[in-house]
Amino acid sequence: DVKRYLTDEQFKLYQLIWNRFVASQMMPAVYQSRKMEISCGKCLFGASGSTLIFDGFLTLDREAREEEKKIDFSPYQKDDRLKMTDIRSSQHFTKPPPRFSDASLVKALEEDGIGRPSTYASIIQTIVERQYVMREKGYLTPTDLGIKVCDLLVEYFANIVDKRFTAHMEESLDLVEEGKLKYPKLLKDFYGPFEKELKYAESTIVKTLDYTDRNCPKCERQMIIKWGRRGRFISCSGFPECRYAESYTTDVICPAAHCGGKLVQRRSTRGTFYGCTNYPKCTFISRELPKAEESEKT
Repeated sequence: DVKRYLTDEQFKLYQLIWNRFVASQMMPAVYQSRKMEISCGKCLFGASGSTLIFDGFLTLDREAREEEKKIDFSPYQKDDRLKMTDIRSSQHFTKPPPRFSDASLVKALEEDGIGRPSTYASIIQTIVERQYVMREKGYLTPTDLGIKVCDLLVEYFANIVDKRFTAHMEESLDLVEEGKLKYPKLLKDFYGPFEKELKYAESTIVKTLDYTDRNCPKCERQMIIKWGRRGRFISCSGFPECRYAESYTTDVICPAAHCGGKLVQRRSTRGTFYGCTNYPKCTFISRELPKAEESEKT
């Protein structure tokens, strides 16, 4: 019994690997599916159900078990004439696809042929460290900065950020490794068009400034909103002559007693949080932004 040689965490990992390996060698699960179609004038209605009749690999991999839709079809026979007893209307809205988690993003990269197993972790680490996405409840949520960067890249470098380009480049690198393609030719074919796109972007992209309605307390120039590693902040438009800067506040008063500071949104590798402008004197931290009314009552 290997369990006695391992810690609890080690055994859980070992059991997960062992179960997945054994499940991959087992027979597939078998479902019995039935479907009923009901015609009513020009309309066609349908109902379907499925029942698991053989567990197969699901005996070990319970997470992969599909939800069974059990409908009793026994009262109905083919060509039965049915009587309409009721009409019910209901409104449904299309839900957007769920945001990527680390696992689902890796799966999407694999399906599109982007990257390699050795680079998946660094890809996710890079977009998190550059504040293009932040982790929220196990999902990767794009930040305002990430959306702005993505929009610019799609507008000026559409060919390069196309997932087909990345997959094609991976194939070309494999050919170079196998000696079937000369790397100078690969670089020339890539850099020629890229250099033209880069020069066009440099001459076309206009640096837009997000001005505020406040003036710098040091030099009276107008203050602007900028982006940094930790998120947004307010800076003097006279930079670098004037280096005055301050945190970008939410105008919500800090709930801590006798503080008087305001809450600012900050980001870390663990996600977004709200802290006080009076830090380190005030160490208030919250994952959620308190409502202004609640903050004023505190």
